Amino acid sequence: MSLIIDSLAKLAEKFSQKYPGEASGVATLDGSGDVLQGPASSIWPRFSAYTNTIQSVTSGVATKVIIDTEEFDEPGTFVHDADRSGGAAESRFTPGVNGKFCIGINLLASANANTLTDAIAHIYKNGVLFRLVGRFLAPSNPMSSFLLGGSCVVEANDTDYFEFFVTLSGTSPKINSGSANGAVYGYRIA
Repeated sequence: MSLIIDSLAKLAEKFSQKYPGEASGVATLDGSGDVLQGPASSIWPRFSAYTNTIQSVTSGVATKVIIDTEEFDEPGTFVHDADRSGGAAESRFTPGVNGKFCIGINLLASANANTLTDAIAHIYKNGVLFRLVGRFLAPSNPMSSFLLGGSCVVEANDTDYFEFFVTLSGTSPKINSGSANGAVYGYRIA
């Protein structure tokens, strides 16, 4: 019996060393008791967040989307911008683990009096444009609003970070607010 208790104590010690701060969870072990896969919240990060305030943008200029409200964020790897200060390290997803991730953006873009002629959604990785994921282009038939979005799969390490940008062309372009008008999201797939 003491052999089983000793084994469980060693397992708990290995688990707490590999995943500090995790009070509980499910672990997958190899034959020697090493932790191969730990709690889902630490190795399978995921988030969904949106802007709860209309954001005006300068026509034709790539603008970082200020995300101030989280729907969920496990294990806390997305930094929202609650005070809408536009801080460099806010409205940003840093996975915290190596892997492949699906990163996406969906939002309602609009401009005054049917003048929205171009809308582009971009995903930035480490401060540099990584992928254009959605585009609406209608120079001869402008609209007042357009649901813009897309996603991509990207390989990332634990310190890479992702941000969301839009370029809108029209008179007084803006990003509409509220969870029903879009969100940004990310989750690990492998």
